[in-house]
Amino acid sequence: MDQYNKILSGIRQWSRLLDSLAEGHTPESVKEACRAVLQAVLEDTSAVDGLPRDHLIAEAINVQRILNDPWSADQFWYCLTLHRRAYALDRQASLDECARWETQISRGLGHYWSALQLEQRKGGLAVEEFAAEAFRNIGSLLEATTQPLLRELLGQLRLTRNVERENLDQLDFGVVVSELASTSGAADLFVPRPWGVSLSQWRNVAQHHNFEVERDIIKVRCGKGLKARGLELSQEDLWVLLRLVFRIQLLVKTARSIFVVDHQVELRGRMNSASEPPGALVFSFASIAASQGFEVVGIEVQPERARAVLRDVTGMNPCERQFHASQFVQNLWAATGAMECELEYQQRDGTPTLVTLASAADCEALGNELIDMKEFARRVSFKPLVRCELPVETEERPPAV
Repeated sequence: MDQYNKILSGIRQWSRLLDSLAEGHTPESVKEACRAVLQAVLEDTSAVDGLPRDHLIAEAINVQRILNDPWSADQFWYCLTLHRRAYALDRQASLDECARWETQISRGLGHYWSALQLEQRKGGLAVEEFAAEAFRNIGSLLEATTQPLLRELLGQLRLTRNVERENLDQLDFGVVVSELASTSGAADLFVPRPWGVSLSQWRNVAQHHNFEVERDIIKVRCGKGLKARGLELSQEDLWVLLRLVFRIQLLVKTARSIFVVDHQVELRGRMNSASEPPGALVFSFASIAASQGFEVVGIEVQPERARAVLRDVTGMNPCERQFHASQFVQNLWAATGAMECELEYQQRDGTPTLVTLASAADCEALGNELIDMKEFARRVSFKPLVRCELPVETEERPPAV
């Protein structure tokens, strides 16, 4: 059950959801905290009501991570304000510009999830291997994931300047970055300090392997002709650059996402997304479970069968919690599409106490509201592994939604 280990381990690195619930916070208080974070940056505070739980949690955590860093917060507000200025000047054009890049942006995020599956631990690597791995990450992040986001951002910027936008998909990436840096008033975002090298040039360095290592110093060649120059980076310098490139992708993406949430009703029917990659679906499944105090400690996915193990991180009554956990068998199906889904609940100490088994047909019927939760619970198979005495008032209850 190691196919998605990197994604599952990222849940703890990405947020404090599990830690908060282990410390005694309730799932409802965590949800309210996420709502409050998003409402602080939304123009339409009621927009959070239409968000699925996984989107609510993901966007709230992204926003909080960004706002915790002053530089990132400033750049995030620049990108979000730019969208809002464009919308105020020409509502339909701004929405159209946002929508027309959705397929490329979602495909880029799909490449991100694929790259995450290939991610290697960098601790302990020799400088040569570290440089190769770090630049592989940088090149993938910039070329596949960040580039369509910056093209959409340039479209919004051109709209505020009343400049033609139809040729944006034909421009070289270097032209896109150069125009953003020279006309946006936020040059540090596109030509980050202290190196003074544009994002497109860093992309070129990574893709063309314009670097070499001499005596633990990473020597980089960037630019062409008279503008060519060299830089010397330490391993720590390159690590800082990698984290910065990831942060830039995160804040630009999140600013656009908040704009989309604010105008989700107007954008409905305009956005054509690429299908979500399996890694993203598994991450969403694990995030939803984490928001309820369950850590997904293992998941195995085959077309015929999916199996997940959920371990409780709370101090709540495990006899009640095991039935709360059983509801996620439907979420497991939504994430995997497997013909049969099995979910094992483990107590906080790792003791397994209940296995829940459901068919794709029943999960789909529940998702389409053709049956209610009571009927779903009647159809699902429960296999107790340990005898567990429920309080009287919960003995007849089906699993809670």
